[in-house]
Amino acid sequence: MSDILRILYVDDEAETAQQMKDLYDGLTMSGYQIEVDIVTDFDQAIGELRKTHYDIVILDVYQGKPAPENKDLKGEQVLEQIKQTTPVAVILYTALPAQVKHLESPMVKVLSKAEDDLEVAIGALIDTGIPLVKKRLMDHFTKELTKYYWDFAEKQPELLATVKDDHLFEHLVTRRLASTLDENGATKMFGGSVGGKKVHPWRMFIIPPSSILPERMGQVIQLGDSYWIVLTPSCDLEQKKASYVLLAFCSKLDDHEVGGKLAKQYKDETDPVRKGNKKASLDQFLKSNMNDRFFFLPSIDIMDLPALVIDLQQISSVVFSEVQEKYKVVAELDTPYAQDLQAKFTRYNNRPGTPDIETAELIDNI
Repeated sequence: MSDILRILYVDDEAETAQQMKDLYDGLTMSGYQIEVDIVTDFDQAIGELRKTHYDIVILDVYQGKPAPENKDLKGEQVLEQIKQTTPVAVILYTALPAQVKHLESPMVKVLSKAEDDLEVAIGALIDTGIPLVKKRLMDHFTKELTKYYWDFAEKQPELLATVKDDHLFEHLVTRRLASTLDENGATKMFGGSVGGKKVHPWRMFIIPPSSILPERMGQVIQLGDSYWIVLTPSCDLEQKKASYVLLAFCSKLDDHEVGGKLAKQYKDETDPVRKGNKKASLDQFLKSNMNDRFFFLPSIDIMDLPALVIDLQQISSVVFSEVQEKYKVVAELDTPYAQDLQAKFTRYNNRPGTPDIETAELIDNI
């Protein structure tokens, strides 16, 4: 049996709305069985979205006859309300698409009732995965909460009796849910393409950062043209225990003494064999595998973050209040990369230092 994908169709023309329901309700598209609900009053649309979880909203634009002189773009008003209340993919479906083309985005598609194929557009939207994120997450949360309530909590009569204070029960539930949202959990929800041995470089980061204030270890912060990364433990910053923040300098890859040289050598090399060797060296550097001093951060175009190299030898201590006042958070490392950076910093700055052993005699005696 196919999974169900729910669509809310909003149009003040009752006949048109019913035709859409008759046409698409029960149809199978991209492996999903479509269920269509209709609303013929724009003002009721948000109420329906609050009562029922929909995956796609198809939204007429004009109240009354669509015409350039008609200024009652009720659908545009509903779209603005949607943006304030619920995460859902939207298709603006209108006879005058040019009037709302400026509203188009990855989350909002604009289609012409006269010229565009709505079924093709719905299928293409489903294939992007955007309408399914909320559905998969809600299905996941419902499944995990059901298991927690009935497989665990119900069998622990002393649980609620001992966790009345400090919202401990809520904390336990939340942390249990959070533990299911790792790579394995994402793979179960969204398929094998999410998990794997190699991942997209952007998955090193929380996008956008979880806080606009510099208060977490692993945050990349900017002051003017310079970039730094926070090394002070998050708990010390969040609990205001730290008077100073420990920062490591981040240079742009092209300007870095080692990374920039390796990148230039690779780009300039023309011999296929030597270019392969240069690529292998650059690959090791970008994976931060050359040594514990340097840690590479890939660029994020959508965050205007250039490719950076953290230098754990260039350390600075800055007054916490100054950091919060003057520095801007531009990126944030996710788990386990933030922990990996912290481990590299600890190893690099706590090396005992040992002299090299003379191995010539040892080799002769083997």
